Amino acid sequence: MIEKRYPEKDEAFYRAMMFAEEDRHRFTTARWDGSFRWFKASNVLCFEHYRRVPDPPAEPKSKPAA
Repeated sequence: MIEKRYPEKDEAFYRAMMFAEEDRHRFTTARWDGSFRWFKASNVLCFEHYRRVPDPPAEPKSKPAA
């Protein structure tokens, strides 16, 4: 299972402060450094915005009664 990494308020702020990934090449030659990025296209999901929720610990198996 996965969950969102950034709250909607933070995503809105980052989108206002950063260029969309499709437009970055027009404004900078800097390579992506692994920080937040976003795409204008609605069919692109940036996997960095999600994180895997750890599975709950497994129940210990009991030995069958003899």
